[in-house]
Amino acid sequence: MPSFQPSKYSLEFPFFETKDIDNHIDILGRDDLIKKVNSIMHNRLNKDKYWPVIISTSRGMGKTFFLKKYGMQQIKDHLKTDIVGHAITTGRILSFDFVKHPNAIQNENDVYSFFPRLMVFFLCRIFSGKQVDGINFDRIMSFDKVATASGQQLKFKRWLLKWQTSNAVEEMIDEYIRLTNIAFGTTHNSPPVFLLDEIQILRDLTNVKSSFLRDGTPQNHSLLSLLLTQLAGKLKPICICTGTNNGKIISITEKSAILPQVLSLTPLVSEYGELWKQLTAYTNQSTSQNPEITMDSDKDLIEALVYASYQIPRLIFIAHNAWFTLRTQGIRNREFYLQEFEKDAISYYSEMVQILKEFTTDEVAHILLACGVHWIVDDEASNVPGTEISWATLIQNALVFPYLDGCYLFPFSLVWRVATSPTTGNKKKEIETRCSELIRNLDVKDLYISYDTLCSWENYNLGVGYETLFASSLAVKYYLRSISSGKKEYMSLPTIYDISRSDLPAFNIMNKYEVNFSQGISLPTQEVCTNTDGLEYAVVHNRKHHNAHHDIILPARTELETVNIAVQAKASFDLSDQTTITNQLLVTPTSLEKVKQLFWLYLGKKQKEERFESIVFLDGSGCCNGLALDFLILLKKLRSQNQK
Repeated sequence: MPSFQPSKYSLEFPFFETKDIDNHIDILGRDDLIKKVNSIMHNRLNKDKYWPVIISTSRGMGKTFFLKKYGMQQIKDHLKTDIVGHAITTGRILSFDFVKHPNAIQNENDVYSFFPRLMVFFLCRIFSGKQVDGINFDRIMSFDKVATASGQQLKFKRWLLKWQTSNAVEEMIDEYIRLTNIAFGTTHNSPPVFLLDEIQILRDLTNVKSSFLRDGTPQNHSLLSLLLTQLAGKLKPICICTGTNNGKIISITEKSAILPQVLSLTPLVSEYGELWKQLTAYTNQSTSQNPEITMDSDKDLIEALVYASYQIPRLIFIAHNAWFTLRTQGIRNREFYLQEFEKDAISYYSEMVQILKEFTTDEVAHILLACGVHWIVDDEASNVPGTEISWATLIQNALVFPYLDGCYLFPFSLVWRVATSPTTGNKKKEIETRCSELIRNLDVKDLYISYDTLCSWENYNLGVGYETLFASSLAVKYYLRSISSGKKEYMSLPTIYDISRSDLPAFNIMNKYEVNFSQGISLPTQEVCTNTDGLEYAVVHNRKHHNAHHDIILPARTELETVNIAVQAKASFDLSDQTTITNQLLVTPTSLEKVKQLFWLYLGKKQKEERFESIVFLDGSGCCNGLALDFLILLKKLRSQNQK
């Protein structure tokens, strides 16, 4: 990547107001996202359509921080790209924050003139008080003054008059390249890089029809889709946008000149420990803390705070601030730290209170159910099952957060604390009751196991918690699938479990079975085995029986017969020994009859199907709340390390 060379011109980022802390914190946990952006960037010229990047995510996920760090290439050396590096050293990084300038685009005419106005503004900032190609550039103090700005020199006035109200985006890009080539002594013809933040401002529809037809009807462009179409010419400049939704862009531009590449920011699944370390070093330095606060004696507390924050970057900052502040006060009570964090987090995400005020009990219940299982959202414009609430509404208002595999995270513990307050009408009991009405015997808390609760459990209770998480998730997934399709009947097991053909041979085995869990969860008073006749349409959980031979029984059918599938749950990474497996293949410990099918849950997938034809080894990730599984995995790893 080209090195930065001192210049008489101002290579600044006027809309990236870098805070001091930004210079001390690295961009962490985003390597895969950076690789995707780099790949799109390098391949864009080989595509028939224009490929702008849209990073669509909830508030607090670090989208502006990402855009800032990527735009300045303050990333790991092996992830840097010459395309952006050259743009940095030649003044071709153009950034814009639509929240700070909400009136920048209000109608179609503003859309057409936006990029020329932005390029004029940047050229006047970079060349302020200098001459380039005989033009004496004057500084324009703010973007909203571009259209009415003037200058001292006649040549500059004529140049400004030509471009400040122009709609000719490609011609203005050519002019931008020409002037920066002269100023920086290069002949490189790469176009500018546009970095647009907070694009949710541009979600309103225009009167301009796109070429996309839905049901034979032309669709109207949104302000955003119409704006990005302005860049779809021969030069195809790089454009990276971030916002709390995608501006309705996918459904509108599917068959038009642009094909947006929509990516997401997820919580920090890894590297959150390094973030905590860097935050601690910065806070010690900035507060002149003496003696310095260290992390050495607080490992378990920090892990609990990180997982209480759902690994959401903004909440991690809040958790760290609560930890650091209380540590300076000498407070040691772990529960107090968690309570202080929750209070600050609820204050920051005050909108979480609104979900209990603005939505009905039934709507909140369905949001909890959908986010509490492995529910993949393919289209943000679609509704939460059982409601008229779009996922985009929840994402935009930071009520849910992107997690892995297209699923969304609900900050359950924080909302649950608010749900008990008088200001929300003590809705907790109402919501719990509604969830159990929708799915018999469901306790919604079984879908949302907090890390702090897990830490208080012994290994036996961890195993029961894993069983309950899986059983509850299957029943909920069946319910959501049935109301989405409008049918309460048998459906294939992979449809509920979200297992794909890439999981062969597990898929081939599971695809033989259909299940009907329309009666929710059954908690029998007497142990149920796979040879028990007449089981109801429910997930049968032997939770009340400490020594049950099989933890869960799933009534199912194939094309030829009805089958009761046995499920054994083991909150461990280790495959059981041969004797244990052989015993579990029996209907009962004293029977010679073998089960027809056994599912065995571990915390990691075991590729052992070739050894045991009647066993499928699973890890729960196709139906269970991903964060709850992550909690279990982390705790088991920590306990395993402590035992060594």
